[in-house]
Formats: sequence, structure tokens, C-alpha cells
Amino acid sequence: MNSVWVNALTQIEVIMHYRLKLEIAYQFREGLRLNNWKAVNKSLKDYQEVRTTLCPAYMDGAKEIKGFANERDCVVFPLWCRGGGEYLCLVPNPNLY
Repeated sequence: MNSVWVNALTQIEVIMHYRLKLEIAYQFREGLRLNNWKAVNKSLKDYQEVRTTLCPAYMDGAKEIKGFANERDCVVFPLWCRGGGEYLCLVPNPNLY
């Protein structure tokens, strides 16, 4: 962990975002468990929003694919740091595509 993250973790708003990430992870798991793909999709979008708030450059390498996914009510985000080429893409109803 570098000094930037150590300093960030001393700020209450950052801690609150991390707590929110835990709630989002729970919603993701419940969506998977219940086969509720809309809830899974929403949890991924919520996670992406929190992650982008914590690290504004998080989606920089994925702007084009994110726009393509958003047009189709899908969610996509990089699985590796700085958009290393692998993405998770989820659609709320896979039968439509």
C-alpha cells in the first residue's frame, strides 16, 4: 500500500465508500444466489460508480466499451488495474442478445 492510499484511508468519506462497497458486494452475491440478473447488473453499476469515485482514472481505458455497454443497458468494467484488456460484461437479460 502506498502513501497515497494510506492518506486516503484516514478520510471519513473514503471509509464510507469502502463500507458501501461491502454492501454492494452483498447485493451482488444475493443477486447471483437468487438468479436476479437485474440486481446483479445494478450492483455492478453501483460498484463501478464507487470505484470511479475512489479512483477517477479507473475507467479511462474502457470509455469506448463502457459507452457501447451503456447503450445496451449492460455494465462493463476492467478486471485488472488501469483497464489491462480484460473486462467483465453483464447484461440484465442475456436472452435478448
